Amino acid sequence: MLYFVEHVARELDIACILRHLLATRYDINIHVASIHFDLHSALCKMRPRLVITPFFYFASDANLQYLLAGAAGARLVNLAFEQLLSRGNRAFKRPQDAVVRHHVLHLASGPAFRDFLCEHGVLPSNVRIVGSLPLGLYRTPYRRHADGRRRALAQRFGLSEDQPWIFFPENYSAAFLSDRDIEFRIRQGFDRGDAYDYRRFARRSFATVMPWCWQAARQGTAELILRPRPATARAALLGACREVTGAAPPPNLHCIKEGSVREWNLASDIVLSSYSSTVVEAAVAGKPAYLLVPERFPEYMHSDWLDHAPQLTSADDLMALVRDPGRAQPAVALADWAATQLAGHDDPFAVAAEVISHAYWGRAPAPPRPPGRSWSATISRRIRCHVRALTSRRRQGHYQYEHDHFDAATVGQTTAQWAALLDDRGPVSAAAGPHPQLANDAPAGPDPSGSGPATAGPGVRFLPSAGRAIRSLKVAFVVSARLWGGGESQVALLADGLRLRGHRCRFFARRASLCADQLRNEGFLVDTFLGTGRDPVSVWKVRRHLYQWQPDVLHLNDSHAITCGGLAAQGLGIPARIAARRSIFPIRSGHRYRRYADRVICVAQAVAERCGQAGIPDDSIRIVYDGTPAVAYPTPIRRQVRSELQIADHQPVLLTVAWLHASKGHRYLLAALAEVVARFPQTILLLAGAGSEQEALQHQAAAQGLGEHVRFLGFRTDVGQLIQAADLFVMPSLSEGLCSSLIDAMRGGCPIVTTTVGGIAELIGTGDLGSAPLAWTVPERNPAALAAAIVAALADPHERATRATRAKQRALVQFTVDQMVEGTLQVYHELLEAGSSPTHDQSSSIR
Repeated sequence: MLYFVEHVARELDIACILRHLLATRYDINIHVASIHFDLHSALCKMRPRLVITPFFYFASDANLQYLLAGAAGARLVNLAFEQLLSRGNRAFKRPQDAVVRHHVLHLASGPAFRDFLCEHGVLPSNVRIVGSLPLGLYRTPYRRHADGRRRALAQRFGLSEDQPWIFFPENYSAAFLSDRDIEFRIRQGFDRGDAYDYRRFARRSFATVMPWCWQAARQGTAELILRPRPATARAALLGACREVTGAAPPPNLHCIKEGSVREWNLASDIVLSSYSSTVVEAAVAGKPAYLLVPERFPEYMHSDWLDHAPQLTSADDLMALVRDPGRAQPAVALADWAATQLAGHDDPFAVAAEVISHAYWGRAPAPPRPPGRSWSATISRRIRCHVRALTSRRRQGHYQYEHDHFDAATVGQTTAQWAALLDDRGPVSAAAGPHPQLANDAPAGPDPSGSGPATAGPGVRFLPSAGRAIRSLKVAFVVSARLWGGGESQVALLADGLRLRGHRCRFFARRASLCADQLRNEGFLVDTFLGTGRDPVSVWKVRRHLYQWQPDVLHLNDSHAITCGGLAAQGLGIPARIAARRSIFPIRSGHRYRRYADRVICVAQAVAERCGQAGIPDDSIRIVYDGTPAVAYPTPIRRQVRSELQIADHQPVLLTVAWLHASKGHRYLLAALAEVVARFPQTILLLAGAGSEQEALQHQAAAQGLGEHVRFLGFRTDVGQLIQAADLFVMPSLSEGLCSSLIDAMRGGCPIVTTTVGGIAELIGTGDLGSAPLAWTVPERNPAALAAAIVAALADPHERATRATRAKQRALVQFTVDQMVEGTLQVYHELLEAGSSPTHDQSSSIR
């Protein structure tokens, strides 16, 4: 495998982490090379199966042309390091040809960049969301790589450790563009007027801000570190600074290009920038971060993160900060935005390594290899290859890449440093991160850096909440669902959590189903079977894969999966067989659970009782509540979602998220809506979900004259954003196991009106003596009571806010993803430690 790096400071650490993970976890060797200096020589020496690039906008790029020819037949993976694009750059850096759209696997940090790629023709199946790799460096254990760097940087560059450090990574790149550079951008889609205006704006801002920096440094109260952007030469930047300031740098101003942005962010006290997304990283690291904005950004420079970044707009603002650095506060709003849009709750390095390994080994669908034949197939082309290899450093070694040279020894040394850190300090974990939205929800466990479990042998992983060393597990999930509902969302969250803790997960899912597609989009290895998997061919296929992979745990996620997976696993000696039970529907055959599962995990006490009624032994039943991830949404999201749905800010909005099935009680909600509309005429009901009842519900709404008040949204992946836009979450269900969408509403701070069927009563605590109500509760199949509760809630904003706050606190304490994952792991290990023999301990039969 070939991995090309563009800028050392930005990418080499990431390359070496992935190199280590792919080698140790997936037995894949990677050669890391510079795309500017080593492209041709690397292609002369290797015939890679897969190539990783730092960018891939269009195949006509000079470097990428040679790559496509020299690595003919290789799969292509684009890490896309520039994903926070301005409106102007979105046209310039869009996917521009068939190779990029159809033959490259793109790794996206979040849904926004995935949607951008798909809007410009990239197939959705060619995009995987892995989280932000640069932000992943600020999570534990990766951030420990920078421990002690402040002292080392101070000694290396003559900085005072006692004074505050103000780090200024500039991004005035447009100020240094030539007419030729601008014309190139225009040819690639940048608006002509905007392109030239961008340079004028950058030069004006540069000419204003640099004197501010000179004045701030002369105060002598702080060390100001000015860092050129990767493609700007230090000499060029200092020369331009001298032109606009008329003076040499003051003693306390240091122009330093060495070292990574992460090192400087973590070592500094305050981070400033003109436009660089480095301030996003600084905010995630918990640092005060500001943009220096002497004049308002033009519209074509707008990017979503700018709305959340604090700004300094005058020399006086900067002087006040320099004189009193203690007044600076962490950029919490920007960190919240980053946690929502970029970070996710996974370890991005583990996810990226798994996705890349699947593409390398062909274990998951990947884009087809680009067409073309090797350009070194003839003697003349082979000679041309070697000539270009010998001259590439001289031709491409332009001064702006002055710090982007590296060799194999540097790669080996850096990889060894990361290997020592990751192997010695336990598993990859997001716990104890610098920002709460970038950390796990679980309480901190024993420090893995201490004695005991951290010293366990090869293959051992440390689980903080378990307080012991355990080996990495292989978990096979069988899911027969055709669509994507709460149960499928929960099993994906479970697998995410297991993957985050160093375990390996694999799915068997229904062919040509939304469920299988969603799991692949999450980066999981997915094998498929026909229908519900109960036919002999499907059972044989699943059995063959189980025999080859030899999992430690077989997790059967639904009733049909129990038949398929249970039959397939017969006689294979899988140590732990787990069946999940999520609904309170009567169990037709308790025999299947008794025969094919060692433990049955129920999502609520009500579900466990139904299992007991079906003859499943109490000592085989365990209760593990569902959980949902903590997500922080920026304040404008409510207004933004309502605008997209063409709903005014003052209109009452009701939201229901559930499959359109008779058991969800939508028809009773529509029957109640007429009375609600009579009291609040501008009410809108949003129904998110798809299903067999949609046509009947649409006819019912039309017959009641409610067509203008009901919106059928279909299947949605942005449920969290819809919750932020709603005034009331309504769940009229007739049958529920626990209802994970209610947990989403609770964590989202949305007031709730709900029935109390199944496990919902446990969820909202209606049985807790002396507890204040968290929601308005109504009996099922009662439109009058449902309407009265909705009207009462809409009429009392204060009570809505009070109950929503209580519900959110309960969800944050009792229904987290980490508690769900750890609870499930305890069930796994209970079986593994007992040799998969059920423990007939009646004293702890159901818990």
